[in-house]
Amino acid sequence: MGVRVLVLVLTLLLGARAAGAEDKPWFAGVTKDQQKKALALYTEGNGYFEQDLYADALKRFEAALAIWDHPAIRYNAALSSMHLDRTEQAMDHMTQALRFGAAPFTPDIYKEAVNYEKQLGNQLGEVEVTTTAPAEVRLDGKLLLTGPGTVTQRVKIGSHQITATRSGYLDYTRTFDVKARTKAAETVVLKKPAIAARKMQRRWSRWTPVAVIIGGSVVAAAGLPLYLRSQGQFEDFDNQVALDFNDPASPPDAGLSDQAKQLDHDARLSRALTVSAFVVGGVVIVTGVAMLVNNQPRPVGPPVTITPQIGADRAGLVISGSW
Repeated sequence: MGVRVLVLVLTLLLGARAAGAEDKPWFAGVTKDQQKKALALYTEGNGYFEQDLYADALKRFEAALAIWDHPAIRYNAALSSMHLDRTEQAMDHMTQALRFGAAPFTPDIYKEAVNYEKQLGNQLGEVEVTTTAPAEVRLDGKLLLTGPGTVTQRVKIGSHQITATRSGYLDYTRTFDVKARTKAAETVVLKKPAIAARKMQRRWSRWTPVAVIIGGSVVAAAGLPLYLRSQGQFEDFDNQVALDFNDPASPPDAGLSDQAKQLDHDARLSRALTVSAFVVGGVVIVTGVAMLVNNQPRPVGPPVTITPQIGADRAGLVISGSW
């Protein structure tokens, strides 16, 4: 593809100061040291190119271009991009390579460059995207711009898709075709969603579930003193049984005394009341929480749709619904 020829051309240009080569515009502002550094990277890139390692070659060429934007380096960067199927990038490099015409090249290389530019141009078009809103606009899934603004970008011919998103607006999607060497202009217009206006109603008043939860908490809390009372009564029962057992006047086979039986009865009753208070209070609390969850406002009645209408000579709202 002429890579070795370009190496020779560039080397001759670097050493041709006496012939006035450095008066050429692509030498302007580039020092001898910069030229040598760029040539070293360029030569290294050509080595990778000859081994078909096009990604490595392109990396070296672009590093050289950052030092010295020479048309010969641009040309080889374009060839590497073509081999990597990066058509848009190849076109950018080839356009820059030809910006000074035939002067930087031998006649054969210049002819090849012009032919490549035509081939690439037949595979590409342009798309110009404009948005006046602060929206995030993507081209074929890749971020193109964050508006407002206008961006023009080369793309391959064929079908492409523009998408745009903005909080509070309907998503924008547009598919379009791009033809060779033509520009497709797309303007992103975001619209507000239609507003669904419906009467909202709760199952119960706002505070009813809260009152139920508070009531359940009170009932459950009432079980706490009953629990403490039952614990004390069981202790009294145990103490009474110990006294009856150790009483010398009590027969060995005597059962519980009347006093012990009464203490046992009272303790068991207090414990039953405690469990009842905890269970009833818990059930009421759970019921109140369920009521709270199900007491969110709900739409009732037929929907009414309010749609903004904006035109060149009018602005207003269209209200529609069914009854």
